[in-house]
Amino acid sequence: MRAHVLALAAMASVAAAAGAGGAAAARASAADRLGANPPVPGSTWTTFGGDPGRTNADANPAAPLPFAPAWTSPLLDGDVYGQPLQYGGLVYVATENNSVYALDATTGRTVWQDNVGLAAPSNRLACGNIEPRVGITSTPVIDPASSAIYVVADTWDGQSNAQHVLAGYDLASGRALFAPRPVDPADGDSPNQLLQRPALALDGGEVIIGYGGNDADHGEQGCDNYHGAVVAAPLAGGANRTYHVTDPQGAIWGTSGPAVDGHGSIYVSSGDGNGSLTSAFGQSNAVIELDAALSQQSFFTPAAWKLDDLADLDLGSTGPLLLPGGLLYQDGKDAQGYLLSADDLGGIGGQLYSAPVCQGFGGDAYAAGHIYVGCIDGTRALALDSANRRFAVLWQAPATANGPPVVAGGLVWTIGYYTSQLYGFDPASGALKVQQPLAEAMHFASAGVADGRLLVPAGQVVSAFTIASPPPGSDSPLVVVGGSRCRVPRLRFYSLTRARRALARAGCRLGRVYRPHTLAASRRALVKGVLVVLRQSPPAGVSLAPGTRINLRLGHGPPAAQRRR
Repeated sequence: MRAHVLALAAMASVAAAAGAGGAAAARASAADRLGANPPVPGSTWTTFGGDPGRTNADANPAAPLPFAPAWTSPLLDGDVYGQPLQYGGLVYVATENNSVYALDATTGRTVWQDNVGLAAPSNRLACGNIEPRVGITSTPVIDPASSAIYVVADTWDGQSNAQHVLAGYDLASGRALFAPRPVDPADGDSPNQLLQRPALALDGGEVIIGYGGNDADHGEQGCDNYHGAVVAAPLAGGANRTYHVTDPQGAIWGTSGPAVDGHGSIYVSSGDGNGSLTSAFGQSNAVIELDAALSQQSFFTPAAWKLDDLADLDLGSTGPLLLPGGLLYQDGKDAQGYLLSADDLGGIGGQLYSAPVCQGFGGDAYAAGHIYVGCIDGTRALALDSANRRFAVLWQAPATANGPPVVAGGLVWTIGYYTSQLYGFDPASGALKVQQPLAEAMHFASAGVADGRLLVPAGQVVSAFTIASPPPGSDSPLVVVGGSRCRVPRLRFYSLTRARRALARAGCRLGRVYRPHTLAASRRALVKGVLVVLRQSPPAGVSLAPGTRINLRLGHGPPAAQRRR
């Protein structure tokens, strides 16, 4: 049943603004690609990264103020994986329970809420690592021209079938603009296999939607029967269009989502495919340029793409980042950073420049000649030399600061999704200036920015903070410290009871516990004995802040291991 809550009887009207740029009739030079679609003002944040190029930088920041908590929302009905958005004095978030919330930007209280439909139960899908249900995972998108917000929800028919649907709401009132419309790719893949994680984008009156698999592409429990895809859904209704990767798998799954330039070109990145050393190139492990009709215009893949396919080294673990001067930056699991020409991505091994950076996940940021990379082992800062088309690593943040970065209030911010901490770094030196504990943080969580506040998704709440700049002349970081460290123990093949005790002794806390997803897997586990720990995150051996939550995935291990419980 759809629930609709109005918490405010009268609201200020939402100011109209220019909509997303339409598609060009012909391809133009990439030199002005970013400038043709400038970032939105600092008082709004209407899409992941704040602008269609996914730059993740506050284009019109408020005067820096001392860092301070502003508000925390009421408990929402599910986890928030997407980046919070803001427009017209309201903050918008969506949950894995398929609910959309509008929160007052100054107080955090709920102004309106609506539910798109029943979310898919995780244990009824073939596989996945989002629990206990999969609903709205991606960051929504706001269209100021029509005063509307759009979301894609994974819905369930109550029996055995998932379906992804597009829903739209009036920004001010929360009124549904149309009945939810199916937007699954038209390529024959089962929606039960697909996860819609990439942030939504707008292009010429259409919502651009990326799809990958529910649990990466490791072939576990039949997870690999899909193709990465892009769907263009017209806002006015009518037939959708689909582009899909030729290779099996090839997920389009980077959290930051498709990047769109000022001429209507769409850039997506794909993960590894299910190929072999003799396979022909089929758009896996690639950056792909599409026109507004979703026809491929150019692509890039590393020269070692076949080996990357076999080694699960997704290029598409982050989305593309558009840069000034017709450049595009991409990184992924192969630990290389690639500088590409947005006009012609270069084909196989055709990058302008590449160098070792890190394993990147989620999304990156750009501000004032610097690229900030979301790395699994700590944010990196790169100095970009646009004239010579090169970059160099400037600094690396601590390994726990591993979420997609955003630049605002004079600092580079990132969320540590293993430690549930918010970090703020000096953009020039990488010095830690702010560290703030959060209620929780989901994988690849990233903050939005508007009106001088950082909008942080923290599990089932959103927390807003007045963004900080270090006091003049201060060299001391504002670090939250205290208590002994959490030194993560090795928990493989431990029972849950034994793992809980080991975590307590190590100064850590038990986080989320993921059990076998399918009924058949649960029965196998019961027959073979007690469930044991098969995976943990963060991994064993790292030293983290006291009380850090350690997430566990359970399953059935070898009998000898179970006897050690």
